[in-house]
Amino acid sequence: MRRAERRAAALDPLNLIRVMPAEGATISTHIPPRPRWRVCFLRAVIFANGHLSDPDVDRARLRSDDWLLAADGGLHNARRLGASPSVVIGDRWRDIAVARAVGCRGILVKTGYGATEALKPQPGLSADAVCDDLIGAAVWLLDHPVP
Repeated sequence: MRRAERRAAALDPLNLIRVMPAEGATISTHIPPRPRWRVCFLRAVIFANGHLSDPDVDRARLRSDDWLLAADGGLHNARRLGASPSVVIGDRWRDIAVARAVGCRGILVKTGYGATEALKPQPGLSADAVCDDLIGAAVWLLDHPVP
């Protein structure tokens, strides 16, 4: 792909982070600058909990090279579309257990129930990372790419 094509693809709204089904409040925030620049044309798709209004349309939007993440119970929606996320982000140890059960990384965030869950480690279960919030999880993922 030539530079102009990559730039056009990067500006395409479908290539921005998309939350499926995107119910509830949206937050705008800033990810702190990283100590090194990475040129990346990866498209992240974050599956959230909720109802998929049109699974066929959502399935058609997925690409084979998408980076799939599940947050807040979104693993169910990802699996409903036939997708396998590489990361599950949750605020309970059971989210981490589910991540292990499906063979992906699990990140525990200290928001919601996570504030108390992080204080009660589960025997035989560990998270790949424990982060303060979703932004912390995003930063951790940037610093620890999938092997």
